[in-house]
Amino acid sequence: MSQSGRFFDNSGPGGVVQTLTGDVGGAITPILGNINIIGGSNITTTGTPLTHDITVDLDSTITIEKLNIQTVPVGFTSTQQTTEQAAIQTIGNAPTALITLPLVAGQMLTIKAYINGFKSTKDQCLGAEVFATFYRSPAGNVTLAGEEVANVTSTSTSDVDATVDIGTQSAIVNVIGVNLETWNWVTTYSYMYLISEL
Repeated sequence: MSQSGRFFDNSGPGGVVQTLTGDVGGAITPILGNINIIGGSNITTTGTPLTHDITVDLDSTITIEKLNIQTVPVGFTSTQQTTEQAAIQTIGNAPTALITLPLVAGQMLTIKAYINGFKSTKDQCLGAEVFATFYRSPAGNVTLAGEEVANVTSTSTSDVDATVDIGTQSAIVNVIGVNLETWNWVTTYSYMYLISEL
């Protein structure tokens, strides 16, 4: 029932019969002198005796968040920003791709990754933060821009690095275990493509 709901008086057997109407549905006639207004989730309805007043209250607080909407420059089409997780296991010290992201011609990409490495015997570990930038020119191969920036804390010779795979035209973040040891690796990483420019 909306705020425009109102009562109509109709004559009928035994006296005046009051009917409740509103924007939705038809007339509601009281049964044994009662009209029941049913609330819903987080809504309470209260009738005041001997009056025509019905009060509808929200039982919970409604939080309204302001959206930060920015004007998109003319000519700009899109980027792609994503946060994901990945995990692998390595045996030995061969560099192994933990993160692989392809680039098409004319794209650039930045990756920021947090990496945990833990030896299977639980007595050695590595923690790392890696930031790397890659690009691919319209007529060229994927390229690592400069070198990755890596902050690595390790109790062993385990390590991380960033490289490229020209065969698949992909940006790679590698983990490097230790010879004859089994290591488990997990990463939470964010990456952003610049798909086109202004």
